[in-house]
Amino acid sequence: MVLKTKQHGFSYTQYYEMYKTMPATVSNALVLGAGAGTITYSLAQELPEATIESIEIEKMLFDISEKYFYGKMPENVTNIARDGRTHVRNSDKIYDFVYIDAFSSLYSIPYHLTTKEFYTELKAKMSDTSMLVTNTIGSLANEKFTFFPSIYKTICSIFDTCYVFVGVSHDTDINQNLVIVATKGDYAINLDDIEIKDFNQPELRFIHQNYIEITDEDVSNGIILTDDYAPVDAMITKIIQEDG
Repeated sequence: MVLKTKQHGFSYTQYYEMYKTMPATVSNALVLGAGAGTITYSLAQELPEATIESIEIEKMLFDISEKYFYGKMPENVTNIARDGRTHVRNSDKIYDFVYIDAFSSLYSIPYHLTTKEFYTELKAKMSDTSMLVTNTIGSLANEKFTFFPSIYKTICSIFDTCYVFVGVSHDTDINQNLVIVATKGDYAINLDDIEIKDFNQPELRFIHQNYIEITDEDVSNGIILTDDYAPVDAMITKIIQEDG
């Protein structure tokens, strides 16, 4: 049985629709960490004229997606079984919209997809008015050595503007999915006007309620992650321990 639905089961995947807030048309989109294909399928359905590259290191997930979830992907989708950073480095395309949901387990994010060098490489492959949406995990609890403040500081050191949306609760001391939306180019997302967008997903119809403003103090316990020093596994271990 193939289950095809426009509604997403998880709040963080619904943020693929943020492309609708961009000033430019999406011609090329990239999904890193395609998983079961939810984000890829939704983008392909809504952007039939765009080219969608779906990158997933676990090739069998493409087969699972086709057999149990979405059937054969639309013709504008190319599934590629490859490491995400390797793909970005070797790609000759310029992307308008990038969604990253790369986890190697329930909590763990591959460290080489979190560093300043990676985001520098990625930004160089993005168009002048483009957008990055990244699913992360963590909290803003006032403790040293925490993951979310670090990945937030890292991304925002490269991209021009950054926004954060909660996945579950405005209690930012609890561990949860936190979605970072970053832009390349001199444009801002008008959160006051965002309700007029033709969103399909319920989370985005109330997106202004999910937005949290991040101050320098909020992320003062974070570090810039680099290829030389990115202790992501140690940071993620803290999250696992806290969640028991």
